[in-house]
Amino acid sequence: MMAKKTTVGLLALLVWFLATGVAWAQEPRPTPTNVAPPGGGGDSEEVDDQRGSISGFVYEDVNGDGRCVNTGVTGENPIRGIDVRFVSSDRETVITNYSGDKGDFGLYAAGQSYWEVTVLPGAGWTVTTQSTVYVPVYPESPNHANINFCLTRGTNAVIQLPGAGGTVLLPESGASYAERQTTTQMDSIWAGVLLLTAVSGLMLIATGLYLQWGRRKA
Repeated sequence: MMAKKTTVGLLALLVWFLATGVAWAQEPRPTPTNVAPPGGGGDSEEVDDQRGSISGFVYEDVNGDGRCVNTGVTGENPIRGIDVRFVSSDRETVITNYSGDKGDFGLYAAGQSYWEVTVLPGAGWTVTTQSTVYVPVYPESPNHANINFCLTRGTNAVIQLPGAGGTVLLPESGASYAERQTTTQMDSIWAGVLLLTAVSGLMLIATGLYLQWGRRKA
């Protein structure tokens, strides 16, 4: 009897541990709490290691190759006053920062979230990198540096294709080459789906007509 009670007790304890573990695993991430760096720009070097940080640079991309920071290319210098927007994954927190004299920007004491970081250049600039990146600020990866954005002058800037020996003309202001490639690939996929649907429809019609002709002949 004692052994049976002990077994029942151990089973109950095991069930309690399992239930507690599931509840812990399902506990949502804390709501982001954050403050912008002093002065709004990226000049502050304040970093809160516990609450996390996101920082990077905005530089000019002279040759349009999507690389601009510390490249050694003449003219690829920091750009001051470019807006960078931070949006938390719950969409509750939106902070707009701007690049400082060194092209630097940052969000410090960010708070845990899967942050959406978007560069927002004014008229006359085209983004040659991804204009939006997603940064996971969590206890296992709190601080993220070198989140960099490259801009080239002009709304119809020519972007160099690495290794392709050619160039591509961007069709719209502010669009990045990477984003345009994604759009083009999706357009190709949809075109293929429509073509396949049309061919399938024609085959069904032809089959129906053939069967009807066969019945009449019989």
